[in-house]
Amino acid sequence: LAGTLLPDAAMPGSAVPGAALEGSAATADGPSPVHNTRGTTLRNTANSSDAALPEQAKRGSPTLRRLGIAGLAVSALAGVVLLALRDPSESTPHAATKDPSEKHELVPTPVVPTTPPVAPTPPSRPTPRADALPPVLLAAVSNDNADKARRLHKRALKLHRAQAFEEAFATYARAVQADPGHIVARYNYACLLNVAGEVDEGLAVLKQLKDAGCPTCLGRLIRARSDSEWQSAWNNPAFIALTGDVRLLQPSVHESGALMANAAGTGELALSADLFAPRGDLAVNMSPAGCQDRSCRESIKLRSFDAFQAWFLTQAAPSAPGKQSCAKDCCRYAPGPQAGLQLSSMCTSLDSGAVRSVSSLEFVVIE
Repeated sequence: LAGTLLPDAAMPGSAVPGAALEGSAATADGPSPVHNTRGTTLRNTANSSDAALPEQAKRGSPTLRRLGIAGLAVSALAGVVLLALRDPSESTPHAATKDPSEKHELVPTPVVPTTPPVAPTPPSRPTPRADALPPVLLAAVSNDNADKARRLHKRALKLHRAQAFEEAFATYARAVQADPGHIVARYNYACLLNVAGEVDEGLAVLKQLKDAGCPTCLGRLIRARSDSEWQSAWNNPAFIALTGDVRLLQPSVHESGALMANAAGTGELALSADLFAPRGDLAVNMSPAGCQDRSCRESIKLRSFDAFQAWFLTQAAPSAPGKQSCAKDCCRYAPGPQAGLQLSSMCTSLDSGAVRSVSSLEFVVIE
């Protein structure tokens, strides 16, 4: 059905008037004819010619042409019907047959999460605390401990300013442990606690100073109200309750001079204890009456009121000085009428907490 019908002249066994039969034996004129796809006869001999064929043979039979067209139509229709009836699964003959009732689910490929390497956790360090410091002790310590505390405090200050907080904490604590009366080292430890976010611990150290009650201690509480390292705590109710009511009534330079002259003249140095910083440097000079140069002057440096008191008791009996005159930070005294160790001058200075304390004393020995 899908082939092309040949015209009568090309079909075997059909007779065409005046023409040789297709498929017959070779004629005397030459070899057997060869058929083309149009149903005409081709001859391989050079002498053959279509002019020798009748005209009807060239055109073919009209009936056969009509049958050929009808056959083509029937063939095309049959092809359409076959395609419509064909099983769709046969459209891919090489594909594997699948059961339509079978469900095929896509199984996702498990994704293995890539976890970045975790850095090892550094060992936790203890949080600095107020109770790491010993209680405030204003009594004198040995010179070795006092010197050690001073060196450690200077080193801690450098670490503090360089923001090496961990080392600064440890160094401040060692300084205070060497000398529990080092008020400035204790206060700076409290400042560093607040800067590091340990506000409650810092306030606990300030409370140690308030409980001690010395002028230098209270002066540090007053200083905290304007110290930039405590600015974050200025509106803290606990900070206000601790520092807001602190008042320090300091004597004037003239009043301090009068108090010092009375204590030195009578030997009752305890009367002047509040005029001295617990760990402030005190320069003491002593010379005989009439000394005009340094060769006859004795100079010593003491580091606490207790050390000064101990030195004073080893000297000649005291006697009251004469008239007092004060200017700026110092007071001078005229010689008194009696022999003995007399106070000749006193100078004061303000520390960073605005607390005035005695910084130097001069004595003269009158015989």
